[in-house]
Amino acid sequence: MTKHRDICAAMTDKATGIKDQVDALRKEMDDCLIPTNIAKRAKELSNLSDKLEKINEQFRQFKTAEKNSDQSNEYEAEIKGIINELIEKLDVHDQEKRELKKFQKKVLEKYGQADFVKKDNAPIIVEVREHKENIRDALEKIKELEDYFN
Repeated sequence: MTKHRDICAAMTDKATGIKDQVDALRKEMDDCLIPTNIAKRAKELSNLSDKLEKINEQFRQFKTAEKNSDQSNEYEAEIKGIINELIEKLDVHDQEKRELKKFQKKVLEKYGQADFVKKDNAPIIVEVREHKENIRDALEKIKELEDYFN
């Protein structure tokens, strides 16, 4: 009986190991499912847009509060400098967001099922992966602004 239990346990362990390998492979291959990845990039861009809109709204409120402040103090010039610096940063981030969205719409979302099943679809996969990294970089860059307003 013990021998059969040991055999069953060994088989179960082996099956679990194989299942883990299949799950890892499936996760790795998910990056190659082009339509899935294009949809994921669209969702990430939506998240980026939402974050930038929130930051822009918080900045507008900050500027309004500063403009309406009756107090004059020694930090006024420094505050104006910060406002100008933030305007520049927000403009850069908004431009980057527009370029990413343009690439998403004009390039990635123009591909169809016929493009995905071609033998030579590797350039599409490369474009999607590069776009993924560009979106991640943009999200990382705006963390500084998020931290500033939070």
